[in-house]
Amino acid sequence: MRVRSSNNNVKGLVCLDPLRNIYRLRWDFSDDSYEEVELKYKPSKEDIQSIIEDYYNKQTEENIINGFSYKENKVYLSRDNQLNYLLFANSTIFPINVKFGTSDNPIYYTFKSKDEMTSFVNKIANHISTCLQDGWNKKKNIDWSLYEL
Repeated sequence: MRVRSSNNNVKGLVCLDPLRNIYRLRWDFSDDSYEEVELKYKPSKEDIQSIIEDYYNKQTEENIINGFSYKENKVYLSRDNQLNYLLFANSTIFPINVKFGTSDNPIYYTFKSKDEMTSFVNKIANHISTCLQDGWNKKKNIDWSLYEL
C-alpha cells in the first residue's frame, strides 16, 4: 500500500507491537511517499528481501507489459504477444495485421514489410532491456541497513 509522508526519517522496519509481534515494512521511498505492508510476525532478512524484490519484479513486469507504444499506439506486451511479434519478424509473408490498443479501443496496424516488422521487434527488445535494467538498478540501490532493528 502506498503511504503519503512528508517525514524524511521513515524507518524501513518498525516494530509496532512486540507483544503481538506486529511489524511494519516500508520500501520504495520517494520525497513524499513509500510502500508499506503490515506483518503479523518478525520478518527475517530473507522475508524482507523477498517482499521488496517481489515488488520490484512485479513493477518491472508491469512496465514491460503496459509501458510500450509504437507510433503513438499502446502495445500490450504479454508474453504471448512478445513471442508472436518475434515469430512475425521471421515471417516471409507480408503484409501482417496486428491489434494494438486495448479491448475497449482496439487499433489495427499493418506491417507491410519484414524490415518494418524487424524494426518494431527491435524497439520491443530495447524497451524490455530498459525496463529490466531499471528494475535491476532499483534492487541494487536498496539500502538493506534500513531493515535492521
